Amino acid sequence: MDISISTIVIIMIATIIFIAGVYFLLDFLLFASDTEEGVAITVGQRGEIRTAAEARDEKEQETTKKETSQIKEESEKPIVQLETPVVKKDCVKDLSCDYYFVFVPLGNWKADAEFETKVEERMLFMTDISKFKDKKVGTLRVPLNKMTDCRITKIDPFSASHHQKIKSCADKYADSLGIDYERAIGLSNTFEGGRAFFGSKVGFVSLGFNVGGTKAERVGIVAHEIGHTYDLCDEYSFTIWKEQKGYVTGKACENKWPEYCDKTIDDCEGNTPTIRDYEGDTLDTVCYGSVHYSIMGYSKGSECGLDRTGGYEAYGDIP
Repeated sequence: MDISISTIVIIMIATIIFIAGVYFLLDFLLFASDTEEGVAITVGQRGEIRTAAEARDEKEQETTKKETSQIKEESEKPIVQLETPVVKKDCVKDLSCDYYFVFVPLGNWKADAEFETKVEERMLFMTDISKFKDKKVGTLRVPLNKMTDCRITKIDPFSASHHQKIKSCADKYADSLGIDYERAIGLSNTFEGGRAFFGSKVGFVSLGFNVGGTKAERVGIVAHEIGHTYDLCDEYSFTIWKEQKGYVTGKACENKWPEYCDKTIDDCEGNTPTIRDYEGDTLDTVCYGSVHYSIMGYSKGSECGLDRTGGYEAYGDIP
């Protein structure tokens, strides 16, 4: 069969086109396969072709550069100097207090920690309601091991010589520290109330009262007895207040008899205001007086003054 030259040329061209088509088809299939396996192609700002991995790496590098730049900027910022907090000094540690109260352990205290706890409770109350509240006041407790040659197991609250024993122990301890003190308080772990001599530097106090065999602890006894040492008379009974006038050092009670109380009353709540009253605050949770909250007056089962449920002798704390 004769084939013309033109036919042969057409066949050759068709073959070339076929082969080219097969080549491009295979190339397309391979490209699609790579894309399905996660190799994405992107075009950069400059027209260059990049895979997704390359683009991701470049983005991470840019983020790292930004973070490094931020860290550098932060490190170059000036350091803010914080003010050093002012620590309130304990004037007892460096013995710089303006007033000292020395507590002498009486009776059979078993440990210093127990004694210190009872002293702290009573002094917190006393300073909180008195004019010592805003003063530099130091509380000193004679350690039990310092009482070996000054031990007082029993004391007669009505005996002046026994009160002198308390003072002697306080004097010895204060002298060892090189300080003078405002008042000395002998604190017993019994429940016998308290007693102090007018104008004296010393007083006897116990933990509370023994009422019908029931021990009632009263932290306010210390404040009440210290009040007597500053010539404050009892305000719960006019009879007692008038009698105590003859015992005070200035021959007159520092606190007047409450004018609102009948002179025949035995349960007057008193008129000597605490520091809380001066500042306008109340002591509703401590002293339940309706007119004033007086540590020297009668109380209704709380910390101030005399509690009729037990404790003080018939004539209160007169010497």
